[in-house]
Amino acid sequence: MHMRIAHPQTAFSLLELLVSLTIVGVVTAAGLPPLQRWTATRALDSAVFDLQRDLHHARLTAARTGHSIALCPSLSARRCDAGATFDDGWISFINHDGDSPVQRDVDEPVLRTHAGSTNIRLLSNRRAFRQSPPGRRSINGTIIACHRDAGVAPRSLVVSYTGRARTSQSNGTGGCP
Repeated sequence: MHMRIAHPQTAFSLLELLVSLTIVGVVTAAGLPPLQRWTATRALDSAVFDLQRDLHHARLTAARTGHSIALCPSLSARRCDAGATFDDGWISFINHDGDSPVQRDVDEPVLRTHAGSTNIRLLSNRRAFRQSPPGRRSINGTIIACHRDAGVAPRSLVVSYTGRARTSQSNGTGGCP
């Protein structure tokens, strides 16, 4: 007499598989918009922080060296490009001749470069910013940062005439103006 040993079931039925996939789909769909909003907020905060950090570095360098430091939009990472905006990227450099409008000459060393972002828009009311040594007035202005896709609140980066940059929440609920 042979005795048959029952093996435990090791496979899923089609119904169990479909129910599991439905549950995973519902949970993913419910969690995706908050995750997209969270990543968009982090990307926006990062872009504003990078610009604020470079403005702060320019201000400190101007105070330390006694030279005017300029920060301008740049596609090439070598010069201030006429058609560029800050969302295309920017450079900071020692502006020996203090020209206005700001333009980098070949003998003016580039201090920092920053590549642009496709999802972040940086709208400035100034073509460039110049950080001057203490006792001289810098260029003030405001940059509005917004995310092109997600509905996150825009940020403002306000640069005072002393060159100090501070961030604030911008009015609005999201999107680019």
